[in-house]
Amino acid sequence: MLVIVGVLIFFMALSGIGSVVKESIMAMKVFLILMILIFLVEIMVELSTYIFRSQVYSNLNNDIEQSFQDYDEISTQGLLDQLQIKFRCCGSNNYTDWLKAPFSQETKSVPRSCCINITESCGRVISNQTSNIHSVGCTEAISAWIEEYFLIIRGTSVCFAFGQVIGIFISTLYIKKLKDIYIPDY
Repeated sequence: MLVIVGVLIFFMALSGIGSVVKESIMAMKVFLILMILIFLVEIMVELSTYIFRSQVYSNLNNDIEQSFQDYDEISTQGLLDQLQIKFRCCGSNNYTDWLKAPFSQETKSVPRSCCINITESCGRVISNQTSNIHSVGCTEAISAWIEEYFLIIRGTSVCFAFGQVIGIFISTLYIKKLKDIYIPDY
């Protein structure tokens, strides 16, 4: 979707420059149509991010829980450890998610990356003494991070949309002006 929008913007800019230089009504109409198309695509992208937001969170939760099953693999282990350290979280919903994973079936422990203060035996879960384990689940922590950036993206989208509405309005006025001064050859 972003590649299509980028290509549309490139051709829109070219037609806009060309239409102003040549004072061509047809090129200006192409510019206006491309501007409206990009505006509509941006609205569709904005609506789809809002509509499918809950599906993204659900998929995120499922993917994190699935990765617990593969924790014994070195690449998955490193990725999950980095994730839990960066977001200061443990498990998908909380630390008890780890207790269902093959990793902790025998040891009844969570990875050390779940610990607030990392020590040798900090991941052992003994009779609900979990004061050294992050209480926030990674799905919640990552979702909050995504929401923060969705707000920035939405704000930027509104600013671009406002600029485009002004551009569409000015383009319409320019086409009207060109039609008023256009004198056909006889």
